Amino acid sequence: MMMLWCGENPVMKYAGGILLSKSKDYNDMPKWVEDELRQAVNSHGLDFDKLFINDNSQCADDAEDIVTLP
Repeated sequence: MMMLWCGENPVMKYAGGILLSKSKDYNDMPKWVEDELRQAVNSHGLDFDKLFINDNSQCADDAEDIVTLP
């Protein structure tokens, strides 16, 4: 799931986005998913290929803290 946002206040304009995934490694994303996300992001006037990728692959697993709903 990808979420994009933008807004402004008297001091500045701001924008951001986040991509939620089951994997912590961007390289695990299938090419077709990346292509779909690129098209969606670009349709909002942004350049997908200029977005910053935050590598979470080194983060510790926290499976014991995950709550599963019934």
